[in-house]
Amino acid sequence: MYTYIFLASTVLVCVVKAQISISKYPAAFQKQPLSSPFLKVVGEKFVKDGQTIFLAGSNVPWHMYGYDFGNGNYVGSKPHLMNYLDRVKNAGGNTVRMWLHMDGRATPKFNNWGLVIDTDNTQRLIPDLIDFLNEARTRNLLVFIVLWNGAAVPTTETKYINLFWDDTKLQSYIDKVLSPMVQSLKTITSLGGWEIMNEPEGFVYEGKTHSSTCFDTNLLKNTGAGQFWTPSHGTKLWIPMQYLQKCINWQTDAIHNEDPKALVTVGAWSELSLANMFSDKYTKNYYSDCCLVQAGGRSNGKLDFYQVHTYTHNGKYNLMAPFKVLL
Repeated sequence: MYTYIFLASTVLVCVVKAQISISKYPAAFQKQPLSSPFLKVVGEKFVKDGQTIFLAGSNVPWHMYGYDFGNGNYVGSKPHLMNYLDRVKNAGGNTVRMWLHMDGRATPKFNNWGLVIDTDNTQRLIPDLIDFLNEARTRNLLVFIVLWNGAAVPTTETKYINLFWDDTKLQSYIDKVLSPMVQSLKTITSLGGWEIMNEPEGFVYEGKTHSSTCFDTNLLKNTGAGQFWTPSHGTKLWIPMQYLQKCINWQTDAIHNEDPKALVTVGAWSELSLANMFSDKYTKNYYSDCCLVQAGGRSNGKLDFYQVHTYTHNGKYNLMAPFKVLL
């Protein structure tokens, strides 16, 4: 039995894209006091301040794609972002999904060798996020910070591509940005959780055979994953599934090490990559504890709840779409 949490993709009326969060039940969070002001998972439900909470809200998700925080940009973006928060609050929402680095075009700061050396050029990224979370708190809104975006065509200029291929570069991001960011934000009660990546299937190498079912992506061939977004195989613009999973595992592990109560997820593009309930012939949970640890080797790098996106095709949801609420 799972709890499906519906998040509308627009603030006001029509739902073009629905996002469903499926809670798991990690024991670590069940041990937290029920009256905790931080969002946590208890059994199959989200709980905050001793009360079960149904997450309902919207993507913000940006004002200037990749440029809202850090580098002195927040002062210009803030009025627009506050307008988004007010619209969600006034519509009765309690949750927003705020995107951060996107593809690394403005943050974090990379050197010429592709190593991450700082949050941004002005070291304003973390103070900006603190301000944004405090503004959300005054509106009784929870914020889920989305670190990266996989639902975009990568190019040779996409700065974060090497984080998937080079462990040293990935660790440099964790050490210089992610861990300090989590450390600085973990006491703010409006932080609902962290999303490592939006729709990583966007540039996965689909149709790739592997001896491990965790890494074999043949069932994703011709589904819209990978080949729909990614230019061509044979370049470093496509990412084998196990490299995506390793990147997720390492970052999730770092967040949990810095803040054991933190909730971490991934925004899966479809139930096809996030469910085992139908048959391995049609679906596979590539983000299961087993698959993530097998890929990255870090035992603390397991997700705390699942988030799956679902889309209509010709005006209809497919038969496996997780468009159901169980209370």
